[in-house]
Amino acid sequence: MTDLHVALGEYLHMRRALGTQLKWPELALRQFVDFLIAQHAEVVTIALALRWACLPVGLQPATDARRLGLVRGFAGWLQASEPRTEVPPLHLLPTLHRRPTPDIYRHEEVLALMGAARQLDGGVLCKAPPSRP
Repeated sequence: MTDLHVALGEYLHMRRALGTQLKWPELALRQFVDFLIAQHAEVVTIALALRWACLPVGLQPATDARRLGLVRGFAGWLQASEPRTEVPPLHLLPTLHRRPTPDIYRHEEVLALMGAARQLDGGVLCKAPPSRP
């Protein structure tokens, strides 16, 4: 076990003591520490954190940013005991999340849907069609 593994264990213990749920974050941070060890790194650097956060290639930008955010929290904590640790700055990766375009129903479609719903048994439904603003 390396110093980075020990430090990660202490960090996770501290976070859990504060009540944080860490299922996915723990797995991701363990993968990050394994990545650092594979790179023969003794400390967290911005370049290595950025490279790991963008693996595997092709994930959504928001996922890359979330992974980097996990590293940022760990690195910020680690820097208190290991001054050579580099903490990735905020907004290094875009966090843009594209939501799907909502399906907006026309008034006629709403009326047809409600008419079909009235034909079903067992539901409590509005008897009158909605008024149009």
